[in-house]
Amino acid sequence: MLALLLLACATDADYDGFTAKDDCDDSDPYTYPGAPDDPADGIDADCDGKDPDHAFVGGWEVETFTANYSSFALLVPGSEEGELEIGADMLVTADISAMLDPDLVGGTFPIDLALAGDASPLAGPAALDIYLDGEAFGEDVFMDMACAVTEDDTLECLGNLKALDAGLNAAATFTRQ
Repeated sequence: MLALLLLACATDADYDGFTAKDDCDDSDPYTYPGAPDDPADGIDADCDGKDPDHAFVGGWEVETFTANYSSFALLVPGSEEGELEIGADMLVTADISAMLDPDLVGGTFPIDLALAGDASPLAGPAALDIYLDGEAFGEDVFMDMACAVTEDDTLECLGNLKALDAGLNAAATFTRQ
């Protein structure tokens, strides 16, 4: 009887090299201690007790933010500041401030964008599309950007910003807060 009990304890039902004693799901050969664990898929594949978040989830601080119309840069370089917050629920908020180029508008003109929207993960654990909208200058503003987390843990984004009845090419770099 003892031999039968020991044999039952040492059974590896899914043949992944881990017995039911150590394997958190002995019916799934892709779930075992130390297994690759895709973020936010609802599966704790590595048996550590949690499903990891995507690499882009969290708070990000604006490092650079540019908006161009054709070949004309509209923002004063170095005037940008603000933050971007990406939740595990894929809800996104952004508060970005910058100065419009005084040569284009005839004086100092700050812009403040308070935007909210959502993110859609792309193929790979560190890439996403962000769509944000809000109001500025008394009109609706939209931003649609493709972003990726780089090896040095910055978030690089390229896309479009619709503001002041113009479609602008936008680019942003964010550093983790």
